[in-house]
Amino acid sequence: MRAHFLRPLTPHTSLRDAPIRLCLRLCCGAVLAGLLSACGGGGGNGGVSSSAAPTNIPANIPAPPDAPDTPVAPSGRIIISGQISFARVPHSASNFGLDYGSEFAAPARSIHVQAINAAGEVTAQALTDETGQYHLEAAQNTDISIRAVAQMSSDGAAQWDVNVTDNTQNEAGYALQGERLSTGIDNSVRNLHAPSGWDGTHYSQMRSAAPFAILDSVYEAIETLEGVDPDIQIPALNIGWSPENNTARGAIADGDIGSSQYDPFTDRIYILGREGNDTDEYDPHVIAHEFGHFFEDTLSRSDSIGGAHNAADFLDPRVALGEGFGNALAAIVLDDPIYRDALNLNQASGFTIDIESNSPAIVGWYSEASVHSVLYDIYDSAPDGIDRIAAGFAPIYEALTSRDYREAPSFTTMFSLSDELRNSLNLAQSEQMDLLLLAQGMIGTGKTGIGESNTGGLAQSLPLYKPLSAGSSEQNLCSYAQRGTGNQLGNYAFASLSVAQTGSYRLSAVQNDGGSDADPDMRIYRVGEEIETADSLVIGREDWSGTLEAGEYSVALYEYENSLPQSAGRTACFSLNFDRNP
Repeated sequence: MRAHFLRPLTPHTSLRDAPIRLCLRLCCGAVLAGLLSACGGGGGNGGVSSSAAPTNIPANIPAPPDAPDTPVAPSGRIIISGQISFARVPHSASNFGLDYGSEFAAPARSIHVQAINAAGEVTAQALTDETGQYHLEAAQNTDISIRAVAQMSSDGAAQWDVNVTDNTQNEAGYALQGERLSTGIDNSVRNLHAPSGWDGTHYSQMRSAAPFAILDSVYEAIETLEGVDPDIQIPALNIGWSPENNTARGAIADGDIGSSQYDPFTDRIYILGREGNDTDEYDPHVIAHEFGHFFEDTLSRSDSIGGAHNAADFLDPRVALGEGFGNALAAIVLDDPIYRDALNLNQASGFTIDIESNSPAIVGWYSEASVHSVLYDIYDSAPDGIDRIAAGFAPIYEALTSRDYREAPSFTTMFSLSDELRNSLNLAQSEQMDLLLLAQGMIGTGKTGIGESNTGGLAQSLPLYKPLSAGSSEQNLCSYAQRGTGNQLGNYAFASLSVAQTGSYRLSAVQNDGGSDADPDMRIYRVGEEIETADSLVIGREDWSGTLEAGEYSVALYEYENSLPQSAGRTACFSLNFDRNP
């Protein structure tokens, strides 16, 4: 599991505009024209040999029996084909870490492959198929090299484009490039393989496989989405990875990313890579989790305020939904409910989470563990405990992308998602989902959780939304710090505003309990978008005045210190008054 940090960042440069960073050391060890070169594989149609003796080239991954034959080139031209592969390091079956002894070659799918001439120009390009195979056409007797770029795209009905760049090197892209050799007069085979760089005790070589391993985990996630929406149009995604990316918090350009994370301000994912600290390129659950945040933010809706989190937290319900969905999606994508994250010395330790567990330590609408348990049980076909539903991913996707869910005036929480799921599930499935929710301490209905009785130990946390219309007030909106600060349950109190007609309105929060030095602040949202902020330094009250169009709004009211992670915080209650301006 990873934190979902919200922070403004410098807009990224796309791979198309960035310099290619040819920094991946491959099996040959030969250097040609300043580029680290890869070995050409032998076999088939007059295969290519390298001037350096090939080493560590894995056996080709077999193509399926119905793989297309090599195309026929026009006169004077030949076909270069081959396979792009990378080293995949699995998790150990006996502990939480990576098992380098079981490293295997995996196909690099939908990867951009280019033919590069002596002038450095791209003369042909193609995408690899499901087995990592590619075909390129080239002129006879021409010196070219084959380059595999850490970028993958779709050439079908579904559209997507994903690339990995180095956030510590001005967003330079990653690529594998083989030796420059003559094409000759016959068709030839040139394979490229990206090794892990691990020598048994540490990374002694450049970690060529890492960008391709990251892309392949995203590929699995995209395949899951395409499985329920064959024509899906996914916005372009850039992923920042570097061997310098570490768990310190600071400048992204220095690799101090804090955690693998999704940044909604730039629609980017960042992945940890510091050896001995935390590397995530071989943690597919982590990568799929962060892709889940990207999916929510760009194709569904996410009102999560982000921040650090774990399964034992009482979370803000917006965060609980986002993190719980990310966990569940990772398990769904990989069809593996055991979430794994390797870290520390030699990447030999870490942790696991059983996403399918129906007995998490914390249960409720504020628990990411409750959220991921319910969502995974809706998806999976294996009955356990009270789980008797096997609906697959389609109804979850349908609910998340429905107009009613995306345009609801209330915040995105497990209440709003489960309410929409009742529309995408059939009656029997919906009844089974309600049993799952009940077992996780959730009885509230509708998008606002009407009738919920589980307070999470905070007396004024329910009802989740305090309703207000012009001329009304609510006396018990409390901002708590008992569960922690930043993004925990009770840090924010919610109200719903009903505006009958467009006009000028005022909203006032006045402290009525908890001492005399609280600093209340307010944020006003419409369909999840923050439209107004009131955050003055006035002690004991906060006022906002302005124009509101007719419609429904949500308000988040909080004591300033409670919004700060790791703050001492304080509990303070307020009366919230809403009225038209004279």
